[in-house]
Amino acid sequence: MAGNSPEDEEDFATDDSWALKMLRANAKRRFTKTIKLVRDLMADPGSRTSIKNRRDDIITAYQECDDANTRYTTEFPDDETSSAWINSIEINLDFWVNTVDEHLISRADEAPSDVSSIHSQRVPLLAHPSQRRPTSNPDWTDLRLRVNQLEATRNQRMCR
Repeated sequence: MAGNSPEDEEDFATDDSWALKMLRANAKRRFTKTIKLVRDLMADPGSRTSIKNRRDDIITAYQECDDANTRYTTEFPDDETSSAWINSIEINLDFWVNTVDEHLISRADEAPSDVSSIHSQRVPLLAHPSQRRPTSNPDWTDLRLRVNQLEATRNQRMCR
């Protein structure tokens, strides 16, 4: 994931709470989008190298969230929502990093894919609306159920 550019920093060099909240919202959007990418890769099942790279992207996206939140709390230390905001992201981070690690361990005994290494490089994933998910594939369905169970467990933990 690309970090904030100097232009982004200049655009949000303000004490305007709306602008700083927008910066946090954009960082969280990138974090959530990255989680969806890795979740879809695990469900389809995607290249292990791509999944590992997306795991690293989740961590990078979290760091962007943390930076944006730090900037916000520096300007508005009395805002009590900041701590809850970053805590929910940290819970998601822990959950998804562990889930990806478990997934990669479960696939460790698979043979290397025959796909060219160019597909495993760090290139942005593009969603192709013409591609349909293989819902008839029982392995995909089982993995999707597992991911859904893990998400439900995470949501239950967050509600406690």
